[in-house]
Amino acid sequence: MSFHILLSRKSRTARSSARSLCLLISGLVLTTSLASGSITYTQDPNIHDFTSTVSMYAQFIYGSGSPYTPTSADVESSTPPLVTGHVGPVIVDFGAGNQTSQILIFNYIDHIGHAWDAYQPFRIYGSNDNVNYIQLSDALTASPADVDGVDQHFRLDTWLGIAPTLVNNTVSSNNLGYETYFDFSSVGSFRYYKFLYSTLTENEAPGQGEWEEELAGIGAAAPAPEPGSLILLSTGVVGLGSLLRKRLLG
Repeated sequence: MSFHILLSRKSRTARSSARSLCLLISGLVLTTSLASGSITYTQDPNIHDFTSTVSMYAQFIYGSGSPYTPTSADVESSTPPLVTGHVGPVIVDFGAGNQTSQILIFNYIDHIGHAWDAYQPFRIYGSNDNVNYIQLSDALTASPADVDGVDQHFRLDTWLGIAPTLVNNTVSSNNLGYETYFDFSSVGSFRYYKFLYSTLTENEAPGQGEWEEELAGIGAAAPAPEPGSLILLSTGVVGLGSLLRKRLLG
């Protein structure tokens, strides 16, 4: 009888400890998820760090310079080919059966120090028939103030629709910059994406001559997990597992 009581108590303790462990792990995962809900900013001038996350590139099908399908070598080159839209849009096609909700924009920066150029092609639409499009996002305002020729590391202050998950808010040696990841999975996956100059560009550019999009590539991609976050999460889980083991054995 005493052994049965002792076993029952240990069993109840184990179940209680296991429940506590699950709740704490869930809390860690939830905290990580909530942190990723805001825009992450980096200043990484190495283009390869971004091309390496691309699983496939969309074909440019509308815009000056299309049709054209870039490669990572093209995007990383010293003079990457561009597809541009002047007042009109740039449209890309991921192909039949390749709908995606996560994209990476490779933007060309030729007016360093101006937020309207950094966030120029950020009025974004998605479609699965290239006829009916829904608006997904639009850049409205950014800060700090413009300083011509100075890499200001602009951050979005306000936007319409879905915010980027990560913005690399700096400019590289080949004048690509502000590589930006979006995740539209809350709305859907799309074969076609259409890019127009943003409301920010429309309101702040010096004239209609800058109402354009200049793009080197649109990839299906998601940002690589931050090593620090993974280490923190794994350390917490291992620590909790060790604590549970000690409580069970004790």
